[in-house]
Amino acid sequence: MEATNSKAKSLTEVLVDRGVPDETIEELKKEKLDETTLCLMSDDELKKYLPSAGDRLFIKSYCSSISGSQQFPADDARRRKDNLLSKLRKKLGMKRDRHDSSDEDESTHKKLTGNKNAEKKERKVQFGWLHYSEGRYKQVRIQNGGGTRLMSIQKDAKKDLLMQEALKLFFPGGKSCKGRDSSFDMMLLNVSKQEVGSDETVADLYNTFKTPLLRLYLATKWKVESTEHEIVDLSSGDSESFIDPFENFESFDDLNVASEIEIGTSASIIHEACEDYTWNEPLVVQGDSGTPTIQFNTVQRDSGPPLNSTLREQVIIRRSNVVEDFIQICLDPNIMSKALDVRMIHMNGDVEVGEGDGVFRDALTEFWWAFSRYTNGNVYKVPIIRHDFGKEKWEAIARILLKGFKDTGYFPIMMAPAFMEECIFGIQSGDILESFMHYVSDFERDVLQKALADFPEDTDELLDIMDGYECKQIPKPENLVRLLQEIAHKELIQKPMFIVDCWRPVIAPIICHDLDQKRFWSLYTDLAPTVKKVTGLIKTHTELSGTEKVMLGYVKKYIRSLSVQDLQLFLRFCTGSDILICPSLYITFNQQDGFGRSPVAHTCTTTVEIPTTYESFAEFKNEFDEILKSNVWIMDMK
Repeated sequence: MEATNSKAKSLTEVLVDRGVPDETIEELKKEKLDETTLCLMSDDELKKYLPSAGDRLFIKSYCSSISGSQQFPADDARRRKDNLLSKLRKKLGMKRDRHDSSDEDESTHKKLTGNKNAEKKERKVQFGWLHYSEGRYKQVRIQNGGGTRLMSIQKDAKKDLLMQEALKLFFPGGKSCKGRDSSFDMMLLNVSKQEVGSDETVADLYNTFKTPLLRLYLATKWKVESTEHEIVDLSSGDSESFIDPFENFESFDDLNVASEIEIGTSASIIHEACEDYTWNEPLVVQGDSGTPTIQFNTVQRDSGPPLNSTLREQVIIRRSNVVEDFIQICLDPNIMSKALDVRMIHMNGDVEVGEGDGVFRDALTEFWWAFSRYTNGNVYKVPIIRHDFGKEKWEAIARILLKGFKDTGYFPIMMAPAFMEECIFGIQSGDILESFMHYVSDFERDVLQKALADFPEDTDELLDIMDGYECKQIPKPENLVRLLQEIAHKELIQKPMFIVDCWRPVIAPIICHDLDQKRFWSLYTDLAPTVKKVTGLIKTHTELSGTEKVMLGYVKKYIRSLSVQDLQLFLRFCTGSDILICPSLYITFNQQDGFGRSPVAHTCTTTVEIPTTYESFAEFKNEFDEILKSNVWIMDMK
């Protein structure tokens, strides 16, 4: 009743009648809150000015009568109302559609309700690639051209069309990293690994397996009549046929010493193959500088042409220019299908007479030692970009790596494994920080390892190192590992990425053919020479006499005294390679004395002749030290 009588009154008068303080009335005027605006305010907003609930109710009633409003809905009330109206309109519209489409089959209508996929003409299909290897089908990973691919296909598409789409995905242009599509027998398998029927459609497969996403597999297997795997060289448009480089990698039993391509040779085969050979007298010559150089006496047959002389292509490599000569030879992609007869030219310009696999191993070792000039790093190295090395030269270097690995098993383990893994697999599975710690200098590694173990209070040395690698953040205990991983990725992967892009198409299709990442990492352990491994290679052909046993003890004792670098020199002297790619190291003995006395290496058969005339270990050690220090070994066949 009071509200009705106050209609003629102004808002100010009503507020005064209600006993609202003058300060509040003035504040309402200052905020320009009149009858209309007060209607729009919520109870919480109005409470700021009118603490009393009775005052708020009265004022809202008064303002409502003045503005003609009957309600004061809040925003959330309006939203609820709008939502309800929207849902109601939608339901009314669906009912109206049902009544209008009286000609449509009622059962079909019910089926479509809530099943939007049934209205689509296409469905998603996921494709994978299975390849038969080692007695079973294995899924091909994405870095090898496989992985899973998703695409939309017509629901009525049958097996032939599905097979065509799978071939486009995994064999673009008819090629893949495993070979041409014509080299394989192929099947299309469903999710249960059963072959898809010729009349089955995508819709049928969805109805059969009831999966939210249909998955199919392209299964490939080498054709039975194929005698060799056709590997595509992605560095060019042409394809070449190669014998599988890993066919004999794990076993030496099936190899023949006369074969064109040898990846190691068993001890028994070496022994038998050398029965028809004659050993020549060792020769010690005086080099130009007065430093003794040792001529390697390789083996030769009593009669007949040299082994495989008609099948090998002779190449000449200068020791003084080994990198450039090797690159020029391997600029031709066809070099991968040729067996090489390497001849070395000595520093003085003379052609060395030695030939055979030992010379090739020595040439590869010489190349990678010289190639270190084009790298950065301490123990592990990474190639550096050069203005005079373009795409063709980097691809040629990749062929040198691949040729050495394919023909002899030589792999340059001086290259940082993180970098090589990126080149071969395109993905990192190992600890990149471990590679980086062997990439930095010994001093930097010591500082970084101490900081990782116990962050120092004095960070001057650490800051200098981080600044040298252009670190953009201040290292702290909580971010040091992350910063080092980022720097490692920059130094080992990002900087040489152009080289990675040049190497990967050449080496990845063949090396990753059967070599997975676990086996890749084991190469760095298996091929690295250690005292225990090298002494374990030593064998003899016959029962030893007392003197020969003493000399054999000298050899083993000498090996145990060598540093890592000297151990590599010793291994190269004996086998032509500075890494462990030969299964045995045979020791034989002679009676040489005087000026003609010296250890003699037959790198072809990984055999070392040791004179039995040394009177003490010190005498033996001094003579062998001179050989390794000279670092100039001429191969001879006299």
